Amino acid sequence: MDVVFTAHGAAGSESVLSQHVIDWIQQTSISRCVLLVPRDEEYQLIEEELNNSLSVACSVERVVLPKMQTKNIQTPTDLKSQPWAILNHIQKCMNLNNETTVFLGRGSRLHDHLLWLSAQCHPNAHLLHIDSLQPALSIKRAGSTTDIATSTLRGLLHFHLQDIENKRPEHLGYSDAERLSGYAGAGTTLGVRPALQTFVEKNLVEKLPVAKDSVSYKLTPAGFADAFASYCDRRFSENDTIQRNLNIVFGRLPHIQTENAKGEKQDFNLFQYIAPLQPIDGLLVVLQRHSDEIEGTHVVTLEDALVQFEHSDAHFIGDLRNAHRVLVRRSQEDLIDMKRHLVVINPKATQEFHLEFLLHLLNECRTFEENFGLSRWNIDLTQPLGKLHSAVSFFTLLSGAITTYIYKNQLPNEEQSPFTRKEHLIPVPNKMAYETLNAFKNPHGNTKDAPNLLQILLLWERHQEEQNAGIEGDLFVAPKSTTAQQQTANNANLSEFYERELKPKYNEIFYPTNFNRIIKKLNAHGLVVKQGMAYSLTDLGTFVAEQLLKITEMEALN
Repeated sequence: MDVVFTAHGAAGSESVLSQHVIDWIQQTSISRCVLLVPRDEEYQLIEEELNNSLSVACSVERVVLPKMQTKNIQTPTDLKSQPWAILNHIQKCMNLNNETTVFLGRGSRLHDHLLWLSAQCHPNAHLLHIDSLQPALSIKRAGSTTDIATSTLRGLLHFHLQDIENKRPEHLGYSDAERLSGYAGAGTTLGVRPALQTFVEKNLVEKLPVAKDSVSYKLTPAGFADAFASYCDRRFSENDTIQRNLNIVFGRLPHIQTENAKGEKQDFNLFQYIAPLQPIDGLLVVLQRHSDEIEGTHVVTLEDALVQFEHSDAHFIGDLRNAHRVLVRRSQEDLIDMKRHLVVINPKATQEFHLEFLLHLLNECRTFEENFGLSRWNIDLTQPLGKLHSAVSFFTLLSGAITTYIYKNQLPNEEQSPFTRKEHLIPVPNKMAYETLNAFKNPHGNTKDAPNLLQILLLWERHQEEQNAGIEGDLFVAPKSTTAQQQTANNANLSEFYERELKPKYNEIFYPTNFNRIIKKLNAHGLVVKQGMAYSLTDLGTFVAEQLLKITEMEALN
């Protein structure tokens, strides 16, 4: 078996790996151990601990990842391409033919996400949280065979969210067949019960006997991927035009009235950190804290936390009140749509806790849209706590959310960045990268449709620029040999362009089978925009398409 770790450990630490991780290494037959080093620095202690724990026949293979930096970077595009280079580097060091265990939960949020994403594209990879040695939520879907079965899973999710919103006191998330039959469109329980039984056998659903001849059902962590994906697929109809964004950001609940472990008091600087995201249409904040003073784990709205912890430690409730006050004030001053926010206390790296957290997060997204209308979801990966990393990555990929990372303007011992704060907002490889990397392994699958159309649009726009390059004056005037209608990026023209120009050159690119469905999907994800009867790439769409084309060209060379 191969194992992959991310190098970590503060200078001066006496140990890095916990005893339960060392025990796992010593009890596992490991043939190859890869240590991903985020930058060209020494991580001597973790290397020593790994080498001491491995068998004599195996030693640590040190792989230095490309460094995120602004030094010697010439353009914003070059800056924003760095996560793709890191992802490509991680991909290269993983042997797709070997069983591989990937440890998550350490290193930067960006590196941990890219490692998680790379493992999702690995057919033989297993993901373990380094804190709990428990597996991460899987995005692999069992797939429902009938419309009723799909609707039944989605119904279980729907009613679970309803129970959260209504604060159901017991049997939270459980639904019986009668409750589900109407939602699933079955009319009776006859269609729902067989589907539920199949899901129980596949461990997608658990059942709870509540009375004689009465059983209730609830989604398991294994079943959440199918239910959530189905839910997201139905968020938009073909006629929906999405104009606004909901930004989901993570931050620490600051020690405003109390001192942190370093004896420091902090300001609530969330809005300084998210400045590159602005202007913001809608905002949902997830406030996080590890605290020995608060017993147990908690996922609760900020508004409910003010009530729940009213009589707890005076300083803690003061921190909550201050954060709430700042958020309300900024909402009013900056005209930002906000409904409710989440507070996560003492998160755990387990599937059960991650499912609880994601259900609450999804419910807040749903509640926001009920109040302000449908929105594109933008999720920033800069500040989730380590124990939440994989859960957030899971949510972003299956939801198709636009995913970003805010690179600091200036890091220690580095020169001031030459780029604007806005240019430090880095698009992060996510769903499109996943679909593309998987599509190359299964070139006949329909998951290539969206990546293919992005690349076709990019090559079309480059072609139009070349055609217009020699025209003096107005660049938007069509060449004599080309009518304005022929320059319109619609289905007919793109299809003709593909057949004439691209098909002979790119064996790896195919024209999508359902143009209208795919273009609406790209529009919903903020990758294309409709202008009249034509479509064009957004800045984000151009960037993603460029990276996808690089992957395509690299695969062609290989």
